[in-house]
Amino acid sequence: MPAKILDLRSALHSPKDHFKTLWREIRSTGDENIYIDSTYSFAEVEVATVTHGKIMIFMPLKPIALNRNPLLSNPPSTILCPYKVLERELVSYQEEIDIVVQYIPMGDPLHLSPIDADMARNLLQTLEKECRSIGFSHNRLTAEDIIVGNDNHLYPIRYHYATMNGCKDDFSALFDLFADRAEEANRLNDINSTYTNKYCDIYDCHNGYIRFCDDGLFGYKNHKGEDIIAAQFIWAGDFCESRAVVETADGFGVIKPDGSYVIRPYLDSLYYDNYGSLFYYYDHNELCAFDYNGDPLASNDPRLDHLH
Repeated sequence: MPAKILDLRSALHSPKDHFKTLWREIRSTGDENIYIDSTYSFAEVEVATVTHGKIMIFMPLKPIALNRNPLLSNPPSTILCPYKVLERELVSYQEEIDIVVQYIPMGDPLHLSPIDADMARNLLQTLEKECRSIGFSHNRLTAEDIIVGNDNHLYPIRYHYATMNGCKDDFSALFDLFADRAEEANRLNDINSTYTNKYCDIYDCHNGYIRFCDDGLFGYKNHKGEDIIAAQFIWAGDFCESRAVVETADGFGVIKPDGSYVIRPYLDSLYYDNYGSLFYYYDHNELCAFDYNGDPLASNDPRLDHLH
């Protein structure tokens, strides 16, 4: 059975009950809301450790060959953050799930960092030179996959597809991103001013997507201000964990970032529970819910307990 985000959330709430070794290292999150991001292949979360700063935990959401390159566990350069596969580390419902941990420095992702364009270009030049000297290729490198450390060095992360047989990353795309940092920093304001007469509202960016309203209908833009889902919904919520609740003439449903439905729109109401990654509603005062993948839960499912 594929791992679900709730498996990781439960483990973070009670590390000693679910992690075989990591429980000694990470802090229990207690009853706080935990923000777990997800892609098609991985759920990921950033966690504080007891003594070693921060780590990122990655849990596969589908069968995938994890990157076990030994040079990534014990990297030949300080710019590479150790990336380790922990086999059968997470125990959930009598299943044992492989996870990945990566130790990361204190700092901000490059696309959110306040550094100016000149500094960004200089740091990227240094990073590219080092990657080529050690033969490291991230193979999926974007600004979201680079941390600007508090020591003003760049550190790539998320080595799911990395190799050590020559650098093949296209750094020119990253240089282009910072060609005009001032324009990038003010892009959201530019969108507002450009579309003042057309759009009745532009909302903040959540999970990488900007919700907007065009003549009474809602849609979504990416961080560049480009429409990715045309305005078509009577109402739409912000994306969270790559899911968003929307309303059409047929009712409420849930979409993915590509606009496809996880739950088709037919319900009179629908709410998102960030604690358990569940979508729930009431049918004649009876609590009903779907999981992250849109599968309905049985009324006695223990994942519903905290909603009652």
